[in-house]
Amino acid sequence: MNRKKYSETMSNARVVEIAKNIYWVGGKGQQDGLYCNPYLLVDEEAVLIDPGSVLDFTDVLGKCLKHCTSGKN
Repeated sequence: MNRKKYSETMSNARVVEIAKNIYWVGGKGQQDGLYCNPYLLVDEEAVLIDPGSVLDFTDVLGKCLKHCTSGKN
């Protein structure tokens, strides 16, 4: 798998608020077309549910950190 293309696809997917303080922080893999579906719950602490594979981790973590430090939560 081309890590760069996969990362670009994951990184370009936006964070989607699906309910109050619950966000989808996943994306679609370039090669296999499968979605990574992690969710971020933000309350007094942030909890990441189903962070995905090792290939997804850097991008998912980046989205979580960007969202949690943006002041939008």
